[in-house]
Amino acid sequence: MQRWIIAIGILGTLLGPALAVAQVSTPQDSLKNLEALRVEVTMARNPSAARRGVDADYVRNTVEQRLDLLDLQLLQGEDTDASAYLSVALNPARISDGYVVSLMLQVFQPARLANSETVMAATWYAQSLEVSDAEGLQDYVRNALQHQLEMLASAYQAANER
Repeated sequence: MQRWIIAIGILGTLLGPALAVAQVSTPQDSLKNLEALRVEVTMARNPSAARRGVDADYVRNTVEQRLDLLDLQLLQGEDTDASAYLSVALNPARISDGYVVSLMLQVFQPARLANSETVMAATWYAQSLEVSDAEGLQDYVRNALQHQLEMLASAYQAANER
């Protein structure tokens, strides 16, 4: 029963932000002419996941290594606050026989509102909610990240075909 309560709570957390995601006619249209991204990783603090090699640094390194799928400049530093970014949100919640893992990738870009104000809006996203055994957590996270980054790469390439 506890496993289901955790899973339902995580699902609610995932669906709330997903409902507020702006969409262009097709998701990849929002990626057209995108030239650079920075990466922001948000991960729930989880000491047992960290002991298995899954922490924010592991997630960031995995994402940055896989961004070679895209022909994008990877931005670093503080002067990139108004630039497009890839948000990676990972929450490995411990359950009795493993982890419930929620993963969401979102591309945020500057968008102009009708009142001429500029805000950051989510223009592309992918999400998953799965169960992983404890021993395979690191492999599961790496594979899930790679799968979602391949989806992003496909959408980006489709939007920028020359």
